[in-house]
Amino acid sequence: MAASTDPPVQITHDPQVQHLVRPFEEDGRDFIKAAARRVWGYPFPEFSPKISKSQAKKAKRALVPGETREMTASEPAPAPQPKSRRLISHFVMNLPDSAIEFLDAFRGILAEPELGEAYKERMPIVHCHCFTREVGDQARAERDIKQVSMSFVIERC
Repeated sequence: MAASTDPPVQITHDPQVQHLVRPFEEDGRDFIKAAARRVWGYPFPEFSPKISKSQAKKAKRALVPGETREMTASEPAPAPQPKSRRLISHFVMNLPDSAIEFLDAFRGILAEPELGEAYKERMPIVHCHCFTREVGDQARAERDIKQVSMSFVIERC
């Protein structure tokens, strides 16, 4: 196994995040082009944030005596209806040296009618982390990043 894939594979063995991580070993462009279709066909489970012990205590104290009743054995607990997550809200490109080079791969990933309809209300956001050598001068740094990003967008059109 390649060294670059070791950390994601190790993360998948952590029971707390195991159901949220799907490591892939493939070309970045191929991954981007297939991501929306993959999540649509194999959705992530509903997000349910864990509450801290102090939050649980507060919730328990907030119960008014007499409002709660014990369930009997003959009374089945209501089954929670899982709400799967089939849409991607954010793509995070955390490849500071080369993320900009992959932006063109996002073109057309929602072109399939089913995906286009699903994302009609809200398109995913692409966060692209990158570095610049222009330290200390924000205006020059922004110009540098825009210049580099535009050159990749224009070259790949």
